[in-house]
Amino acid sequence: MITVKFCFKAGKILGFKIDGHARFAKKGHDIVCAAVSAVAQTAILGLDEFLSGDDFFVSIKEGNLEWFLQDKPGISNSRDAQIILKT
Repeated sequence: MITVKFCFKAGKILGFKIDGHARFAKKGHDIVCAAVSAVAQTAILGLDEFLSGDDFFVSIKEGNLEWFLQDKPGISNSRDAQIILKT
């Protein structure tokens, strides 16, 4: 099972964590895992365009993807970042 958890503070998304496998098909052929991964990594690439690499933490491992804003003033109010995260 794939689980997705979002971290919120004052109505703003501060990050997300995706864990697990869909087990829809054999490893390497699972279109559900591929779809979740594609959407999440597309968001990360978009966020990278609007934020400095020092503004967030990202970790991508098999079956686990995490992305969180660093605890710095003003970063969570980035309009562009919030639009991508809400999408």
